[in-house]
Amino acid sequence: MSSIEATIDLLERLDKNPNDDNFLEALRFLVNLDYNTTVYLTLTQYILNSNHLNYADLLGFFKTLTQAKIQRHLTLNGLLDVLDKLNLRASLKVSYLAGIMMALDSSRNEEIDDIQDILICEIEDSLLYEVDSLLDNSYIKTLVMILPQIRTNKLKLMDINLLRNFFVKVLIESFKLDNHNDNIHLQSKEIKERPLYTSIPSISRILSRFCTLWSHQNTNNLENLLEGLLQISIQHERLLSSFSFSELDKDRDIQSHFMTLLFTSLIVLQTILTHAVTSYGFKNSDPYLPRKVFEITSHLVVINHLVNQDEDLREWVTVNLLCVDMVNAIEDENIAVTASEEILTKLTEEYPNKQQNDVKVIHFLHIAELLVLKCSPAFVLSTILPICDRYLEDSKHVQAFENAHSVTLTFFGGVKSDDVDQVLVARVMSYAITLLKTLDVLSKEQFTTAYQSVIKKVSTHSTELTQWCLDGLCDAFKNVELQESKLKVAFTIPTLLPYIEYDLLDDFLRLLERLHLNPWIEQDQDDFLALTYKSIKLVKNEKCLIKCLDWWGEYTSRCRSQPLIKARL
Repeated sequence: MSSIEATIDLLERLDKNPNDDNFLEALRFLVNLDYNTTVYLTLTQYILNSNHLNYADLLGFFKTLTQAKIQRHLTLNGLLDVLDKLNLRASLKVSYLAGIMMALDSSRNEEIDDIQDILICEIEDSLLYEVDSLLDNSYIKTLVMILPQIRTNKLKLMDINLLRNFFVKVLIESFKLDNHNDNIHLQSKEIKERPLYTSIPSISRILSRFCTLWSHQNTNNLENLLEGLLQISIQHERLLSSFSFSELDKDRDIQSHFMTLLFTSLIVLQTILTHAVTSYGFKNSDPYLPRKVFEITSHLVVINHLVNQDEDLREWVTVNLLCVDMVNAIEDENIAVTASEEILTKLTEEYPNKQQNDVKVIHFLHIAELLVLKCSPAFVLSTILPICDRYLEDSKHVQAFENAHSVTLTFFGGVKSDDVDQVLVARVMSYAITLLKTLDVLSKEQFTTAYQSVIKKVSTHSTELTQWCLDGLCDAFKNVELQESKLKVAFTIPTLLPYIEYDLLDDFLRLLERLHLNPWIEQDQDDFLALTYKSIKLVKNEKCLIKCLDWWGEYTSRCRSQPLIKARL
């Protein structure tokens, strides 16, 4: 039987019974044929147009065919010329070319280069002109297999926006929820059964790679990706809202789905931010990017807590800190202030009257601590501090309490002296009262640092306010019952020396004498005096320093523990 007769016979069998055995026979038949023969062209055209093999099958078919030819040392010359002679849509050409490309090892560099030159054009054409192919999951999976193999210098020749937009759509559709269905079990099961769900990690890596190829700093071409991530994070947070963490903790299938969403989002966001920073530097940051990312993480924070309750993920921390660094590096102060306030305003809108409030509040307070000094004092006083006060007054949630304390302390400690007005001083004094109320909760270091900040701020305003704050400390020392709390107050007072005005110094030094002799600190007298001397050395005002040193010399001469003091100092 001639090759033509054999081909006709094979085609008839494929037509009548398109099973795997007959396609395997076709594969064996093609191995020994030259690419440019009529028989090869006819059989190849039939196979590519067959309904029996999907796009991924076709890729595998031509990969196996090419590998068999290579093993038999048959020439591959003319393999690209075949395409001009075949009447095929672009997506089929993609499977054909990709199969051949994936069969070649790196030693065939020139051939791979030639194939990829054509392949990128066919991929673009398929995205532009083939609506049906883009709805075919098999073709999408084929693209997912191909694109990681295409060299970066070739990808740069493509319309990256076209590719990115397509895969953004694929990714979002893979995670999209039914807003009318609140059954988390059914929704998670349905999503996991979607044909492309298992390809999500690969799709996210492809998207991440695309996000490193934007040629100039223009976040507009990332907008659809960021908006898409925002929408699916909102949907998933809504789905979580009716379930408790303890309930979800028992369902590993649901957890794994939310973990997939979280890691996918974080990997893409981290890639975008890292590329923006490494390529263009922090100083040229576009405020849109960190603002949008924080909007996304304000919804992902609940999921992050669900899948990783003990410690924040490294990727989570990286994304948040990169955003903060981008805002802090904005050189135009007005733009930086606006960006910071917009971010924090958006975050405050996310948590009221919702379940899992504490998780969102902690996230808000953490970001607020990092951005608070970029905001205007008026904004902090009206928007941020009232939220902090709420959690400072109710210390039941330890983490929220500590974060609120850190935000307040950061603001009071860093606000410029020119911005200290009566309103701010009133807030500082209110904070002083809160500190005394929560004395038992705060650590010694927290309380001391905070009260130093209070005295430092009010002392620039008036001696009366300073005295008021000192009186509050003295009252607290008298009234608290725990010795630990009494020592906390007593050992805070000497550290305030560097901030005490000259007019108050005599009374303050007499206060130190009384404390030193107080029975409550009898066992810690030497440590108290040592701390006092160290604080004296930090006094910057020359007039105050001389008075303190004179007092120190006179007092220690009267003090029976002087030899021990000298030895300690």
